[in-house]
Amino acid sequence: MHDFLFSDPDDMYTELLADKARYLKSDPKGVDIMCKVMEDLREESIQRGIDQNRVESIRNLMLTLKMTAQQAMDALLIPVTEQSKYAAKL
Repeated sequence: MHDFLFSDPDDMYTELLADKARYLKSDPKGVDIMCKVMEDLREESIQRGIDQNRVESIRNLMLTLKMTAQQAMDALLIPVTEQSKYAAKL
């Protein structure tokens, strides 16, 4: 547990973990790998927020304007190819 509290590999006790952290922070290839992982996580988080917002918007239209799910998704201009994904989340 100690090693996970430190960002500097030199402060870590477990050599294997320290070596991997050093690679990901210092080696150009390791830095590229970490940048890609972080970018993927960011994109995934953004998409999750968009999905949550769309589901909430669909529900609001259904509740306030008495629309069906299909009508609400059409009103929000959600592509037909994505509508089944949101219908499943309702």
